[in-house]
Amino acid sequence: MSSEQHGFELLIMTPDRLFFHDTAQALIFDSGEGQMEILPNHAPLAASVAIGELQIKQNDTWKNAFVSEGFLTVENDVVSVFAQASEWPEEIDEVRAQNAKERAMRQLQHKQSIYEHQHTMISLTRAMERLRIKHK
Repeated sequence: MSSEQHGFELLIMTPDRLFFHDTAQALIFDSGEGQMEILPNHAPLAASVAIGELQIKQNDTWKNAFVSEGFLTVENDVVSVFAQASEWPEEIDEVRAQNAKERAMRQLQHKQSIYEHQHTMISLTRAMERLRIKHK
């Protein structure tokens, strides 16, 4: 069996749960500077994880999940993702995400400090990514 078929150990952790712990063949994520793909035998790495989608390949099948900001490490065929939140599409509360999107869009119509604007944009991005992944 090739190392790609064998895979690597993937752990995805959030503050409130161990979201995923299993063998994966590949992981694709947005680092904030572009998409990155992790394959078996990857060189040691530490990278940012941006709000968006994690694509996980297992048994030659891809599945996707929402991920909020965090970071990732790769060492000795163990990939650890530490994120603020992670959800499977079926776990995403569409009404809550839609409400968060609408609330952020309303807030953008008002004068805000730079910090408030950045916070609102992060909230809007999170809501829009949740909705996109829910309907993918």
